[in-house]
Amino acid sequence: MNNSTTWLWQTCRLIASPTRLGLLQEIEQNPEQCVGALAACVEKSPSAISTQLRMLCDAGLIEDHRSGQQVYYQMPGDRVHSDILKLNNALKKSFSEDIPYSKIMRQATGCTHWRRIELLQLLAGHSLHMEELGEKTVMAPSALLRHMGKLEARAYVSAKGKIYGIGQPAGHVAKALLEIILPS
Repeated sequence: MNNSTTWLWQTCRLIASPTRLGLLQEIEQNPEQCVGALAACVEKSPSAISTQLRMLCDAGLIEDHRSGQQVYYQMPGDRVHSDILKLNNALKKSFSEDIPYSKIMRQATGCTHWRRIELLQLLAGHSLHMEELGEKTVMAPSALLRHMGKLEARAYVSAKGKIYGIGQPAGHVAKALLEIILPS
C-alpha cells in the first residue's frame, strides 16, 4: 500500500463525519474563522472542534494560520496537491448544491478501506470475474464479498453476474474519488 492510497482512505474516513463535513462547509463558505466561531457554528465545544480541525489540516483539506492568540482556518489555495484540490472542489460543488451530508458521507464510505481502493485499481480498464479478484487480492471470500457489496451499493462498481467492472457513481465526491484512484 502506497502513501497516496493511505492518504485517500484515511481522508475518506475523515469526510464521512457530519461534524467534519459541517466544518468544511462552514470554512468553505466563511473562511478565516477561529476555533470558537467554528465551534459555535457546529454546536460543539471548542476543544472537540480543535481536534477535528487538526485532523482536517493534517489531511491537507484545510489550512490554518495564526494571528496573535487566534488560529484561523480556510480552504487551501490552488497550490495544493492535485488530489486534495479535486476532492475539495467536489466538496465545494456538493455544498453549493445543498447535497445532504448523508449522501456525501455515503459516497466517501465507498473508499474508507484500502482494500476497496485496491479493488477499484484492479478493475481499471477491464472487467474481472469474482474468482480472479480473489486470486489477485488474496482476500478471504467473505471479505471480498463485503467490500464488493459496498462498492456496488455506491455504484463504484457494476456487476453482470460475477463479472465486475468500474461503475458510474453519482455525486461530485464519488466522481472525484474515482478520478483520484484511476488517473487517466
